[in-house]
Amino acid sequence: MKAVDIEWDLRKIGITAFTTSEFERWFYSSDTFTLPRWVRILFETMPLAVVKPTDTEELVSVVRYCFEKGIPIVPRGAGTSGLFGAVPKKGGIVLDLRALAESIDIDAEKETVHVDAGITCWELDRRLRKEKLTLKSYPSSALSATLAGWIMGSGLGVGSLRYGSVFDHILSGEVVLADGSRKKFTASFSNRPATKLPLLHAAAGPY
Repeated sequence: MKAVDIEWDLRKIGITAFTTSEFERWFYSSDTFTLPRWVRILFETMPLAVVKPTDTEELVSVVRYCFEKGIPIVPRGAGTSGLFGAVPKKGGIVLDLRALAESIDIDAEKETVHVDAGITCWELDRRLRKEKLTLKSYPSSALSATLAGWIMGSGLGVGSLRYGSVFDHILSGEVVLADGSRKKFTASFSNRPATKLPLLHAAAGPY
């Protein structure tokens, strides 16, 4: 499928925040590290389009469209892992999820917070500190890394030896699956050790 066809289809399903510009797509063909030349030869790292969904409904629409058309998708946060997980292997569409960062609901009394996938760990901690709370652990790239990206990257970082991975702190998470359906995963803390959320990690996709 050509980029021009995808552009037409995306507009038909109501998506406006996207680009098929070769110049802009180039920035999504790698992450914080430059890919070796032999890797670029083996894989199609340049996406056909980059979509920036502004809410979950838009995300669902794009994922469902890609599923029906057989178009590969690569969810992406800030691309800070350096492990190429957020880099396309077969072209397709990159989903830049950083716009999904507006919703944040802090319950200081219960010491819980509900946030979107695209919020950075630094911004989350900044908001938590206003309520006299803080993240017990965070990735080394917390200044720009997104929360969902950290989840996909195993959730380990500064403070993890003492406080555990991010999965020790997640109560629940809603994900959009490959076919565009939505599913909520919930951890059980009734018994120790807690039932963690490995399926949430598997469903999150590379960011």
